[in-house]
Amino acid sequence: MSHHTVKPTDPNHEVVIGWDNQLETFFAQVWDNRNAEESPVLWAGCHRGEVPSTALLRPYAEIPEAALEQLQEDHAQRQSPERPQELADLAERLDQAAREKLTRSEDLAARPTKKLTHEL
Repeated sequence: MSHHTVKPTDPNHEVVIGWDNQLETFFAQVWDNRNAEESPVLWAGCHRGEVPSTALLRPYAEIPEAALEQLQEDHAQRQSPERPQELADLAERLDQAAREKLTRSEDLAARPTKKLTHEL
C-alpha cells in the first residue's frame, strides 16, 4: 500500500491518495478541516477494484507528477492478494492430515479390546 498527502483542490480539505494492493484499488480520503469529525468526508476506494484509475482521484487534489508516477508504478507492480497455489497446497496438507487422523482412529477402533473382569 502506498499513500501520499497531496495539495487539495479545496483549501479547506486535507487529501490523502494512494494504492491499496489488498483491495486492488486506488483510493482517496478527504477531510474537511472545518469539521471536527475524525472521519473523512469522502473515502473512495473502500471496495475491491472500486477506483481503477488515477484519473478518478484528480477532482480532489493536484497530484504531483512524482506521486502520480509512484502510484502508477505501485499499480503496475501489484500482486494479487490471492495465492491460489499456496491455498491449494495448504488444503491438500490439511486433507492429508485429516485422512491420517481418521485412519489412526479407525485402526484403534478395529483393535480387539480385552474385557476386564474382576472376580470377587
